[in-house]
Amino acid sequence: MRVISVLFLVVLSSHIIFAQDATEKQPTTLDGISLGMTKEQVKAVFPHPTSEGYDDNLWLFDSTNISITFDDNGVVTEVISDDPNSVIIFEGLLIPIGSSMEKAAGYLGPPTKTFNTDMVSEYYFADAGVVLLTFAGEDGIALLSLTKTYDKE
Repeated sequence: MRVISVLFLVVLSSHIIFAQDATEKQPTTLDGISLGMTKEQVKAVFPHPTSEGYDDNLWLFDSTNISITFDDNGVVTEVISDDPNSVIIFEGLLIPIGSSMEKAAGYLGPPTKTFNTDMVSEYYFADAGVVLLTFAGEDGIALLSLTKTYDKE
């Protein structure tokens, strides 16, 4: 009986550990799109890009104000949106347009880099591949971006 109880506990605890690992490995997404997705995977989420065929490496979705950039291999390298309904999902946490930077930083940690002008402030979170933009003097997020291309220093 004791062996069965120990075996049960080992199986249960290993299931919990593996379940946590699976949760941690979920990619950050912006409206269901993550870095590294293929064009076919993007079409499964957004079937009709406005600009498909116009530019093989930049697809625009006018109905949702989303732009997706692909590298020469057809893999997503950047997703940008200023749609009021857009949301980044980072480790199961939601960061929608309009969220406060304080809330976003609470989820993402301190920004790796910031860039401020009289009109906008950009916040870079290198580890997550996230860039957030607010209008100067405001705390609400106005633009969400996932990217591999910004300077991480």
